[in-house]
Amino acid sequence: MKIAFILDAFPKLSETFILNQITGLIDRGQEVDIYAGTGYRSCVHEDVHRYRLLDRCRYFPEPPKNRWPRYLKYLRLLLRLLLTGQFPLTRLFRAAIARKLKPALAALYRGSPLLCRNAYDIIQCHYGTNGNLAVELKAFGLKGKIVTMFHGYDLRLAQSGPPDRYKPLFSAGDCFLAISDHSRSRLLRLGAAPEKIVYHPVGIDLDRFKFSWHGPDKTLSPPFRMITVARLTREKGLGCGLEAFSLLLNDHPELSVEYRILGDGPLEKDLKKQCADLQLTPYVKFLGSGSQETVIREMARAHLFFLPSIEEVLPVVLMEALALGLPCVAADTGSIAQVLTDQVSGYIAGKASSVDLADKLYRLISRPQSWREMGTAGRHHIETHYNIHHLNDQLLDLYAKLFSGSRPAAR
Repeated sequence: MKIAFILDAFPKLSETFILNQITGLIDRGQEVDIYAGTGYRSCVHEDVHRYRLLDRCRYFPEPPKNRWPRYLKYLRLLLRLLLTGQFPLTRLFRAAIARKLKPALAALYRGSPLLCRNAYDIIQCHYGTNGNLAVELKAFGLKGKIVTMFHGYDLRLAQSGPPDRYKPLFSAGDCFLAISDHSRSRLLRLGAAPEKIVYHPVGIDLDRFKFSWHGPDKTLSPPFRMITVARLTREKGLGCGLEAFSLLLNDHPELSVEYRILGDGPLEKDLKKQCADLQLTPYVKFLGSGSQETVIREMARAHLFFLPSIEEVLPVVLMEALALGLPCVAADTGSIAQVLTDQVSGYIAGKASSVDLADKLYRLISRPQSWREMGTAGRHHIETHYNIHHLNDQLLDLYAKLFSGSRPAAR
C-alpha cells in the first residue's frame, strides 16, 4: 500500500513511537512518504539515517507573512493545480461564502506537497490537528483513507479550546486510533463515533530495550540512582517531583541518592532555580536531551525510574524503563495504571502529591529485595501488551481492512 504520514515535525527525538511505526511499515514492504513541519536534525535516532527517511520526507511550506507575497504564492499554487486538473474552484467558492477563504487557502498552501502527490491508500495522521488538515485537503481532492492517532496535547487542545475543534475530522475521518482507555473515553466525550474508534496503543522495540535486572548484587552500588526521562514541561510534573525528592532526603538523611533528569524544555531554568532553592543542586543532575542510545545507557545505570507527571495519556518512556527491568514510581494520571501495575512492577502515587511520591520512592529504595521480581513483572507486561512488532502487524491489518472497504473491529 501507499501510505502517507502527516506529522507536526520530523525528525523529532521525543517521538520514537512514530518512528517505530514508519520503519515497521517499511520493513513490511509498504511504500511510505512523510509530510511534516521541520524537525530537529542536529540529533536524530540512527534509524532516520539507516532507513534514509529524510529522502522520504517533504516539508510543509509556510506562507509569507506579508500580504502581497503571500497572495502571489497562493496564485502560483492555484495555477499549478489548474495545470494538473485539480483546480479546487468549488471548494474555494464554498469557503468564500462561509467567510473561511483565508484558512482554506492557508491549508491548501501548507498541504500542497501532499496534494501534488495526491493519491494514497492510507493517510496516517498523528495528532488530531493533522487529521483536520487531512480532511481539509480531502475536500481539495486528496484521495485515501484518513486514519488519525490521538495522543496528549491534541486532546488537551480540545479541552481548553473550542469543543468542536475536531468536528470536521470526526465527520469525514475514517478511523481514530485511541492509544489508551483514557484517550478513548475522551474521544467519545468530544463527539467521535464509537464505531470509528479502534484501540491501538503505541509500543516499543523490545530488541533495543534489553532486559537487565537491576539489583543489589549487581555493580550498581550506592549512591542509588533514580532517573526521569521527560520534556521539561508543566505536564511532566517535575516541580512536584523535585519537592518529593527534597522530602525524601529531608526525612531520610541516611540515604545516598542521586537524581538524574534527561531531557530539555521551556522549564529548565525554573527547575534549576527550584533545585537551588531546595538545596538539591549537589544531588540533581540535568543531562539535557539525548538520542535513544543515550536514554538506554542512562537508564541502564539507574536503580529506579521516576515519572511524576500530572498529565499523561500513555507514556512510552515508562514502557522503556519497565522493559529494561527498572522498578518504577509514577503519579496516577491518565492511563499510567495500564502500563505500571501498582505494587507489582513499582508503585503508583497520588497525582501532584509530593508527600505520596516521596513515600513511594522510599518504599522502593528501601526494599532492594523486591527489585528482581518487580523488574521481571514489568518486562513481562510490556512484552505482552506493547511489543511494537506485534502492534505494527495489527496496524497493517487495520489498514488492509480499511482499504478493502470493511470496518476494522474495535479492540
